[in-house]
Amino acid sequence: MGGDETLTPDEKRSRLRRPKYDELREAKDPCIKESELTMKCLDENGYDRDKCQRYFMNYRSCRKFWARVEADRRKKGIQPSMPPPSERESVKQEYYRMISEKPKK
Repeated sequence: MGGDETLTPDEKRSRLRRPKYDELREAKDPCIKESELTMKCLDENGYDRDKCQRYFMNYRSCRKFWARVEADRRKKGIQPSMPPPSERESVKQEYYRMISEKPKK
């Protein structure tokens, strides 16, 4: 039934744990997708960092953005300081709106 008969006990445990691990990782790290794309680029290009600079820049931008969001939320007393995955898109839109409305010096 479902192919579970051929799995070793370790594989079965791993399969049961994986969704929870992925959920926890996503809850803590809003830049998982960027990280995975960077690693994929490195894998596909023989770990030549020069060929993946765009991915590195995107990952750094993501980390910077969410660090700013987290710091702002902490300062305002909003908990959790890192928004849960279900709220991230709306938070992202709110911050982009704030950034675009900021008067240029």
